[in-house]
Amino acid sequence: MKVIILQQFLLKDEYSKKLKELGVNYIDINIDKGGTNPLKDLNTLYCFNKIYKASSYDVVLNFTPKNNIYSTLSAKFNNIKVINNIAGLGVLFINDSIPSKLARLLYKISHRKVDKVFFQNEDDRILFLENKLAKEYITDRLPGSGADLSRFKISPSIDDGVVRFLLIARMLYDKGIGHYVDAARELKAKVWS
Repeated sequence: MKVIILQQFLLKDEYSKKLKELGVNYIDINIDKGGTNPLKDLNTLYCFNKIYKASSYDVVLNFTPKNNIYSTLSAKFNNIKVINNIAGLGVLFINDSIPSKLARLLYKISHRKVDKVFFQNEDDRILFLENKLAKEYITDRLPGSGADLSRFKISPSIDDGVVRFLLIARMLYDKGIGHYVDAARELKAKVWS
């Protein structure tokens, strides 16, 4: 089986050599991850198509939104099976902006012929099904992408009597930053009043 890794802005590092030693071919693809420029996205579609046309691949596994859309379309143009992973839909379904509507339409078009779609949470799976973005029989749920507790052990800290809260998230309102700040203010008011 031929293995290829298509990576957005893959920087050569210590793992690049290890991948090559394993026989993995990786190709750097210039994808405008957060952009909404249709010309850049058409170029991304073209680049994927060029890669898939140049060699024969059995299956493509995609992880990020633009890969899930453009790599899927290109793979299907070239009769390659596709497995997509939806790690989180976030803003795509929260916002009703033109780019969000377009992304939902592109998901609908690209996922008509996907062979399998994995979701990391049930809410995203249900959203896909309710919006008719995928057929139920091709969907499945993965247990998530959390920490491997066999590698990373919990080490309790000493109780110094101070309560601390930690939020690990991207600094986006849609990721719950607003709720976190509101809860912190409310708790602080109760504790220090």
